[in-house]
Amino acid sequence: MAKWHPFLSLLLFWLVFIFIYNVGDLFDLGPYSIHRWRQSDSASIALSYYNNGMHFWEPKVHNVLGGDNAAVGEFPIYYYVSAALYHVFGVQDGIVRLLHFLTLSLGLFFLFKIVYQQLGVFATYATTVFFSGLGLLAFYAFNFVPDVPALGWMMVGIYGLYQYEKSQKDGWYWMGIAAITLTGLLKPTMLIPYLAWLGTWFVLSFFSKKDYKNLFPEVWKILVGFLIVSGVVAAWVFWSRAYNEAHGSGIFLSSVMGIWELNPKEKQFTWEILWSDHLNRITRKEGFWMFVVFFAASFIFIKKFALRWRWFITFIFLGTLAYFFLFFKQLRIHDYYLIETVWLFFAVLLNGIFLLKIFLKKYLLYFFNFVVMFLLTFNVNKNHYFLKEINGPESRYHAEVPPCFLDMHQMRQFIKETGIDFHTNRVTFYPDPSPNVTLYALNVQGFNLQPDFKPAFIPGLKDLQVDYLISSDQDFIKEAKEKGFLGEAKAHFEDCIWVFEL
Repeated sequence: MAKWHPFLSLLLFWLVFIFIYNVGDLFDLGPYSIHRWRQSDSASIALSYYNNGMHFWEPKVHNVLGGDNAAVGEFPIYYYVSAALYHVFGVQDGIVRLLHFLTLSLGLFFLFKIVYQQLGVFATYATTVFFSGLGLLAFYAFNFVPDVPALGWMMVGIYGLYQYEKSQKDGWYWMGIAAITLTGLLKPTMLIPYLAWLGTWFVLSFFSKKDYKNLFPEVWKILVGFLIVSGVVAAWVFWSRAYNEAHGSGIFLSSVMGIWELNPKEKQFTWEILWSDHLNRITRKEGFWMFVVFFAASFIFIKKFALRWRWFITFIFLGTLAYFFLFFKQLRIHDYYLIETVWLFFAVLLNGIFLLKIFLKKYLLYFFNFVVMFLLTFNVNKNHYFLKEINGPESRYHAEVPPCFLDMHQMRQFIKETGIDFHTNRVTFYPDPSPNVTLYALNVQGFNLQPDFKPAFIPGLKDLQVDYLISSDQDFIKEAKEKGFLGEAKAHFEDCIWVFEL
């Protein structure tokens, strides 16, 4: 039975997502709800591979941007694989979602195995409920942003390093380095645990009186591993920046946005958002105070932990703190930037469970274990209502989307029947402030018009080689017609959007 606990933990994780979070309802739903803008940018690369041919080193989006649609952010391996699967199963947004979710599941399975071997059954299921109850994962685990698959590969990398320590087999180490490299390609900031491991190795190898050589590979292997990870990630960052610059693309950010870039009022606003809203995506307030207690206890009883774990958790804390302030500006809006901080919360949880285990016995231990599990389970319940609130038909995000856009297959079929060709026609849509949300939904190339675009500017669209203007705003269309800037619509769909040929 013992060997089944990691698998049963993964099964429990899946059951929460399938039956409580209802991810099946989202399978073929395109970018939707929170941060639909960023989701669409990612999804657009996958669909553009499918539209433009499977040319890996020529990633594109639907927006013409600098003139030729070329743009890239994270290493686009998932979008490329998704596009290949589109050719087999048809274009389904659920393919990208599923690949991301399965990667996280793979990583969690290996993480569960580590926790079970080190801390036992209760810690394994507490870990399961912790990750199941993260609001960040409840929404983003079955989504388009790269943070979640990066998190999954980091877990796989940790398992490789862990298995090397146990077996001293090089294969595990190099497997770990490969997974960690892929982590960095998807999200360099997710490398905090690897850097913490390197810091721990450095301190124990060069400043400790005891011999810890059996815990780590030989020095040359560690240095080669570091050069592989840092060299490959740096090469990708250099290439992607050069690619975007050469093609006039600026939709993907590739620099820090630190706390020093904000004025005092903006800093205060960000802190308030973090406390009142974003923190709930990690834990409810009741659970947060449990983490505070565990964090304080970790320092009070720090000598109860093995020396290597003391240094590792210290570097995790320092790395998370540095990341938090380096990307503080982004935290005002982008809650998914907090996924990188999950490692600190997880490590603190393990510390607390370990301390309970060594200080408490029998019924008192059972009671506090129950309290821990209850507080973690509470998060799952909260996420259930959180997802209903943001994904349901009554959500404000639902109201932002024209009704016809909820069935993108039908919408795209209408575009084809109208005679608009992806490769030969350039389209513009009003109103949409994002680069790719509407263009992706319609599967057309062109650009979107800001809400402040005036009908008087329509004649200038011809100079930009625009063939069609599509709009869902009846007031805009009425004004443009009255002033003679638009004629009769060539086609319309369910009184939802109108297509005008220019």
